[in-house]
Amino acid sequence: MITSEEIERLYRLHYRRMYIVARTLLSDDAESADVVNDVFADILAGKAIMPQDCSDGWWVVTVRNRCLTLLKQRTVRQRVESQLSLDTDTDTSQTEHQIVSRIDREQDHLDQVNDFIESSLTPQTRRILLMHYRERKKYREIAAELDISETAVYKHLAKAIKQLKNKFRQ
Repeated sequence: MITSEEIERLYRLHYRRMYIVARTLLSDDAESADVVNDVFADILAGKAIMPQDCSDGWWVVTVRNRCLTLLKQRTVRQRVESQLSLDTDTDTSQTEHQIVSRIDREQDHLDQVNDFIESSLTPQTRRILLMHYRERKKYREIAAELDISETAVYKHLAKAIKQLKNKFRQ
């Protein structure tokens, strides 16, 4: 039986890649997060069995299969509305390779952004940026916790966003 601590470790390790796969296939943030969370919940509840020697690819394939099952369950109208199409003749190995390549590119980009945040922003600006975007705190909450004004929070965030845009503008 797998422990909740082990599931939590695996969740942190694989969530981002799995979410990107689900988001690519489903085009819906909440639905994508639900599919990924369901994989881990089912493993913890014993409804799904995780191989002992599972690779990174197992997680990607598992979430892809869950997404494809969900897409098949949608009505024709929903499929058209969300502009999704399933091509049964598609070479699955090529599709998996494309998905994994895209995930790797996005992961590299996220790593670059995180490295920039850690190395280029002042400690206070970095802390405010992370509190707002990672912890989802409001300006008022950040201001109260750091004993600064909401205007100062706004200015730090504006500064961070400007630096990020300048660095990563395409």
